[in-house]
Amino acid sequence: MKLYLDTCVWCRPFDYPEERILVESDAFLEVLRRVNRDFEIIGSAALLAEIEFISSQKKERQLKR
Repeated sequence: MKLYLDTCVWCRPFDYPEERILVESDAFLEVLRRVNRDFEIIGSAALLAEIEFISSQKKERQLKR
């Protein structure tokens, strides 16, 4: 089965750890454990651009501190 995981899914383990966020993070990590056995993850240029934008924002915030 092919899965497309959008940016918010990839970022979930790094969000503030509330109960719902932890459940969603655990589900994401379970999907990752099952890659190559049950799932194939596919991406897109849009996904890569969004991730790069998030990374740049984080770096910028850290530099401004």
